Amino acid sequence: MKLVLNPWQFDVLVTTNLFGDILSDLVAACRRPGDDAGANIGADAAIFEAVHGSAPDIAGKGVANPSP
Repeated sequence: MKLVLNPWQFDVLVTTNLFGDILSDLVAACRRPGDDAGANIGADAAIFEAVHGSAPDIAGKGVANPSP
């Protein structure tokens, strides 16, 4: 609720995978796709990426596979 009512009070949100997924869905409903960044940080590696939408225009065409 605080994220929706006053998102400017947050600089960084650190969560578990489950709650991070829920919050990214919430933020996607409030903002444009690509406005927010995500990070998956492990013991030996980290991946930083832009949060993006579901791309319904290419769904089912088999062209969005990131690992061909």
